[in-house]
Amino acid sequence: MNHTLSTKNEERSTRANLAITLALQEAFALEARRWIEVKYRHRGTTMNGADCTGLLIGIAQRLGYLRNYELRMYPKDWNLHAGAGNYICEELEKVGDQIPNNECGNGDIPIFRFGKCLAHAGIIVDMSKRLMVHSFLTSRRCEYAILRNSIWSKRWIKTYRFSSEKMAKYN
Repeated sequence: MNHTLSTKNEERSTRANLAITLALQEAFALEARRWIEVKYRHRGTTMNGADCTGLLIGIAQRLGYLRNYELRMYPKDWNLHAGAGNYICEELEKVGDQIPNNECGNGDIPIFRFGKCLAHAGIIVDMSKRLMVHSFLTSRRCEYAILRNSIWSKRWIKTYRFSSEKMAKYN
């Protein structure tokens, strides 16, 4: 009897956590849409300007998360330096978890390889249309992009999902 009760409680807890996660992801996707046309600004994290990593952090901050989070310093051309590593992934590991690319949905964060680095990120706003929002230096603003396009589909390497538990460390 106790085992059955414990299993039912675990199932309820899992369903509740899933509902919270889905609501959080949808909130991130909805907020990301509000950033369309925000200008590109290196290390920016506000509606006054953001780069691709700053866009993600800025969205989280506008939703009440990561209030005490600061991006590490990095030069504008960080991805061109030898040994640049995976700056974006290192930042995302602090506030989220990697998930399989085929399990991503709205609010999740695809990571893209340019050159030798994992050097770009966006946030999925409509997985059914494979649509993301990202801040791209080339276009000098936040914009929509279709993940099916070859520039993105061929470079999509990893996906992350914000974690409310990890983000809580920065509030």
